[in-house]
Amino acid sequence: MTRNGPIDLELRAVVAVGMAMAARRKGLDRVTAVSFGDGATNTGSFHEAANMAALWDLPLVLVCQNNQYGEMTPTEHTMKIAQVADRAGGYGMPGVRVDGNDPLAVLAVLTQAVERARSGGGPTLVECVTFRFRGHYFGDPMAYIPAERMAAAVEADPIPRFRSRLLETGVCDERELDEIEAAAVAAVEEALTAVLAAPVAALDELDRDVYADPRNCPA
Repeated sequence: MTRNGPIDLELRAVVAVGMAMAARRKGLDRVTAVSFGDGATNTGSFHEAANMAALWDLPLVLVCQNNQYGEMTPTEHTMKIAQVADRAGGYGMPGVRVDGNDPLAVLAVLTQAVERARSGGGPTLVECVTFRFRGHYFGDPMAYIPAERMAAAVEADPIPRFRSRLLETGVCDERELDEIEAAAVAAVEEALTAVLAAPVAALDELDRDVYADPRNCPA
């Protein structure tokens, strides 16, 4: 049986281990990177995946997007340790904590992790610390997040912060950034229009790619 849709967050690391192992067996110069939330690192499947990846020195980068809340529970209520990256030590792999709201810092850390994995050094656990501005589900009132904590997170919003950085360093000017933003909005609007205009899916789509017919599977 396969899942019809995105892989559950707590299972992504397990699937990634399989992909990294396949690349190793096929002799491919490929590194697998997988992302998941902080809550997923409290599940047994994550620890099993991390253990096997480290044991076999698989070309894998485990990327934890730590938005500091697992559904409605703050991470300090679910972990005794202060950093998700500290979990890596239990498996003999490097654990790196980085400002997840700084694209350049994240790029630098991931580049090093990928190079290490590709050279046979094994996996790395990267913890990208960030914050979420929306709830766990649509309509979530988010009463569990203190107002002052949310205000501080909004004040440190990475998008306007990086925009200012691009302007200060001369990488882009205001006109170029405005054009990029306008193009992004247009692309989203075009995709939304196409989706809303698409015909309603047939009922047989409910079963498509959900169950595998063993008679059609290769031996």
